[in-house]
Amino acid sequence: MEYTGFAFRQNENAPLQISLVLATCDLDEWARVPTRLSNRPQGFQRAAVKGHIAEIERFFQQDLSHTNASPTSILVGLAPEAQELVSLVDADSGEELRPDTVGTVPVRCQLALKFDPWLPDEGTPLVDQIGELASVVEARSEPQHEEADASEADIDDDVEWGAGVPESAAEGLNEGGDSDGNVDDSDDGDAGPSQPDVSESDDAEISPAEALHLYSYAELRDLLATKAYESWDDTDLVRLRDLLVDERKPGLIIDGQHRVAATRNIGEVPFIVSFLPFANWAELAFQFIVNNSSAKKVDENLLFAIVGQSLEPEQLSEIEGRLNRSGIKVNLIKASMRVHLEANPFAGMLKTNTPGEKGFLDATAMQKKVIELWYGSKGSSGTVATLKKFRAITDDPGRSKEFRMVDLFGANCSALTVREKAEEWQDGLWFEYFSAFWGAVRDKYLADGLWPQSIDAWPRVGVRSGSPDQDKVQSLMGATILGMLQISVLQRWAERREDRALEDGEDFKTLTITPVQFRDQIANILKPLSSDFFTEYIRSGADASKQVKQVFIRALMDVLANRKSVAQVRASSDSFKS
Repeated sequence: MEYTGFAFRQNENAPLQISLVLATCDLDEWARVPTRLSNRPQGFQRAAVKGHIAEIERFFQQDLSHTNASPTSILVGLAPEAQELVSLVDADSGEELRPDTVGTVPVRCQLALKFDPWLPDEGTPLVDQIGELASVVEARSEPQHEEADASEADIDDDVEWGAGVPESAAEGLNEGGDSDGNVDDSDDGDAGPSQPDVSESDDAEISPAEALHLYSYAELRDLLATKAYESWDDTDLVRLRDLLVDERKPGLIIDGQHRVAATRNIGEVPFIVSFLPFANWAELAFQFIVNNSSAKKVDENLLFAIVGQSLEPEQLSEIEGRLNRSGIKVNLIKASMRVHLEANPFAGMLKTNTPGEKGFLDATAMQKKVIELWYGSKGSSGTVATLKKFRAITDDPGRSKEFRMVDLFGANCSALTVREKAEEWQDGLWFEYFSAFWGAVRDKYLADGLWPQSIDAWPRVGVRSGSPDQDKVQSLMGATILGMLQISVLQRWAERREDRALEDGEDFKTLTITPVQFRDQIANILKPLSSDFFTEYIRSGADASKQVKQVFIRALMDVLANRKSVAQVRASSDSFKS
């Protein structure tokens, strides 16, 4: 195997690095992922995440325009005992290139790797193929200080592939974070039944071959020595054989395993490969740690600002489909920018991390916790309108356990089918009812100072303590608190709709309501909820757990349903100041 590249060091004493351009199908012939199973190094990588690989495959294969690219490098090392397989030649002089002569000035070089990939003889039974490959494992020297139960580094690579936009790692009371878990995709009739959440369980029963990635190197040797695999079916034998084929490979993929796995079988997909052919184990481990643990997630508000403000409509239309397929919810961002820019109670309040802005409500958090419930989604293609539903918190067996937005507001649309109603709703109706709802909330708390009376009362981002007016505003004006208030008030309103329809012998899904009527009804529901509910609430830990949030929402519901007064709720809960 011969390649042309550039040899250099980034610092005087840094490891020799060679920049190559290789198709992942070629790289896969001689480089593998070092997992717990490997002889050495152990614990560099966890087993590949299938969903992660599928995301990257879609990124490349579903791009009909063939314009998608991932211009990031793959980091590859070489097992130290295999370093004698590498030789370097100065591409200009034709002379041997000694590693100790290479400095920070790049040198064009020819790299030769003396390695022959193992190719199966299709006429040889799988058990015999494994027996042939087993000699590779058995010939390996015993690793030093091997511990079968050694812990793995819980680090993964390729963080840029987190479905396009990574979820926030942590939530803050007035900051960004993941959804509260109260908003879900609607299982509308046109889309078919909603799919349940599926997660891989560690306790699920799996075949011996599927558990291979959990084996230690000693356990693998025992398996091969006892030949217990001879009773396996062909599918599992192929898994074991392919794993042993990988064990022969001298190259070690330190960063980029998912990109390689996703693209190696879809044709010639070239990547920049940063190759460290002479690094020792310590250096390879160091590179893995710093390349994974120090990777920074892209600020979601930066994506929000770029998609929502930095691109002209014509520019955005050129890449909108590709962005959607990459997991960036372009239409939802557009909807959120409408909240930020057009006349409504939140106009100008969203914080997109744009220099000079005055907004204080984290744009991404507001999008997830407040706006998405109203707008819905357009699916991964950006073309399939779907509305949301929210789960009700109630102990009454006679009450609905969830409410679908299409059931609550669909009668106000002239369209007939669920899908058409969703499209009509997203075309603009959602914004009218969103503005009406939050207009009622603003009117309720404006005089008390919980809703800012002017821009001077907007909290200053990054300032722990502001003016008394700014501090008071923060009792209510945070994405998490607003989201919980929204769910509670909408649930109470929906329950009233159900009660009225039952009394009149009607289906509440057929009841129409104008934005003005809706605003009046929300204002009426809010009457018993005095401002001290928020000002006296102990905000620390509001995002600590789903249980804490449900306790907060239950307290809200007790007041909104007139089961308790605010004073009674405060007196009976340690979540409020005494």
